[in-house]
Amino acid sequence: MAHEQKNQTGPEDRPGSERADIARRVANFKAHQAKLQQERDEYYKSVRARIGRTLDGSQPTNVANTPE
Repeated sequence: MAHEQKNQTGPEDRPGSERADIARRVANFKAHQAKLQQERDEYYKSVRARIGRTLDGSQPTNVANTPE
């Protein structure tokens, strides 16, 4: 009796798994973008505060003392 080989596909070949992989990648991308946005906002706020202090005269305008 000959064994019929069933059509076996790995998890990466299944459409559901591909969809799940895409969803995971999109979620990771969105999370990374949110993190970058938060970092940009924090940097903007720190620069804005530093400029405000400089304009108020409460901090010297020496560039050497300014963090990069």
